[in-house]
Amino acid sequence: MSDDQTIALSLKAAYAFGIGKGLQREVDEIRQMVIEWDSSYDSSLRRGYIVELFDKSGVFDEFKTAHWSYGNTPRGETLRRRYLRIKKQYEDFLAGRGPETGPVSESEDEEGDQQFAAEDDLRDFLAKNLSCVETGLRLYQVGERSGVEFAVEGGYIDILAVDKNERFTVIELKLGRGRRAIKLWASFSTIIWDGLISTSARLRVAVS
Repeated sequence: MSDDQTIALSLKAAYAFGIGKGLQREVDEIRQMVIEWDSSYDSSLRRGYIVELFDKSGVFDEFKTAHWSYGNTPRGETLRRRYLRIKKQYEDFLAGRGPETGPVSESEDEEGDQQFAAEDDLRDFLAKNLSCVETGLRLYQVGERSGVEFAVEGGYIDILAVDKNERFTVIELKLGRGRRAIKLWASFSTIIWDGLISTSARLRVAVS
């Protein structure tokens, strides 16, 4: 599986694809939406809105072929349904019809798929609670660009943070992604961006 063909639907790829299909207004609304529940499912919620948008626009199959081949597998279909369930749950919460809780799996057979999805939710939780990793750690942010799924040459970094000494900290989540993390580290360490030389960064690999 190539770097841009991820297990979880890539929001970065989806946003770019949607804009290319003339859906910039809708994509911007999803990307910039203010999420009103205190939950760790922000990215999965946005994926639910993306799935619905692409389905209604008749471009979801094309998106899967180009950027999310995993979505054409049975387990990818399970993830698609999960994203839509989270979206419905959020809308029920806004309407006062449901509690602010996490999605319930359809069966024990989904355990492997939920593990992948849970990694996205863990990333979102850690991005909001970086003190759980280290005191003084904060999410890197410049303008509208966030340190969550931070794009670099060859892929993206799960979380880009800055520690109390103003050093970059790269946090990667997922079992067996150590080699990928090292590859991204090599790419990131060559970047000079906004006058900051990223060779001052230090790498951490968080294994879930």
